[in-house]
Amino acid sequence: MRRLVGFIALALFLGLAPSHAQQPQLPTITPPPGVKVTPLVTDAQVSGVADKVFVLLTAEFAPNGGTTE
Repeated sequence: MRRLVGFIALALFLGLAPSHAQQPQLPTITPPPGVKVTPLVTDAQVSGVADKVFVLLTAEFAPNGGTTE
């Protein structure tokens, strides 16, 4: 009986493991008018931190444009 319970627990653990390994998608944000955003590096894993990603981008503003904050 113990073997059966152990086998069932192992099967559940192995069956659920891949669902926890997937990274959630990052939210997409639409830049405001007059700003051109170019991604350079997307979704690079941060070494030593399992749940963090690194994103590098450039932003080009229209003439006389800028941020509002």
